[in-house]
Amino acid sequence: AYARRRGSVPHVWQDELRRGVYAATSDTVPPLPRDALAAIARTKPLIGKRPLLLRAPPPPLRDASLVARAARALFDAACSTATLAAAATTAAAPSAPLLHDALTVNVAMLEHLFDNAAVQFAHTRDPRGAGVLLGTTLHALLDELLATWRGTLLGTWVTAARRAAPRRGAFNAINQVTLWGPNGEIVDYAQKQWSPLVRDYQGARWRAFVAAVANGTYVAADDGRDRRFEQRLFATIEQPFSYNNNYTAFATEPHNSTCAVLTTLHTTLRDEIARL
Repeated sequence: AYARRRGSVPHVWQDELRRGVYAATSDTVPPLPRDALAAIARTKPLIGKRPLLLRAPPPPLRDASLVARAARALFDAACSTATLAAAATTAAAPSAPLLHDALTVNVAMLEHLFDNAAVQFAHTRDPRGAGVLLGTTLHALLDELLATWRGTLLGTWVTAARRAAPRRGAFNAINQVTLWGPNGEIVDYAQKQWSPLVRDYQGARWRAFVAAVANGTYVAADDGRDRRFEQRLFATIEQPFSYNNNYTAFATEPHNSTCAVLTTLHTTLRDEIARL
């Protein structure tokens, strides 16, 4: 409904999303591997997965430039000065669906930026530049954005699980979106982009990865993985987070304004976005 009312939004759906991002076919997207876990691994965003040294860019599931244009258009429509002024005085507001779509498509854009940074870092091994994007900036901005929406808070999930199963619900809920098993048997199988999971779990792993590559302690096999490094990740980051029993520490109310974070995001990453 909002797309019929707001000037620049209809072309986002018609041109950038419906005809581009959502028009993927078997001719434009490589087929998934037959192995189920391998297929799941390829369709999960790299920004939320265990780190590895990429040998080649991940297969694209969307056109990054289309996503970037749609992300900017939705941000402009939801967060323009006129829209925000209306929101302060009338019920004509930026609508919740419009804001949610702006958030969601900008999350997709951050995934593309992360893929690019991971490829660049694999070539340069420099903790500055792409290393800062991988280890700090992108996870931090993504987490701040997700923290503005109740539906993307880890605390919302954990609280619901505790109500449904008071004894083990919270533990199972966190384990499901992290290790999925006592020893990470299918780690990241059900990864989610929720705050603070992105910052304190997924981001912490990539910060450790950037540091290990930079100081020469990351020794990649042919597939880009370092099993010893993964064992250290499990012991120092993954298991402690998954087995955390301070469940009330996870926020259940949104923090900050979606538009404020999107403004920071598009200002901070202006050059990187322009290169998509």
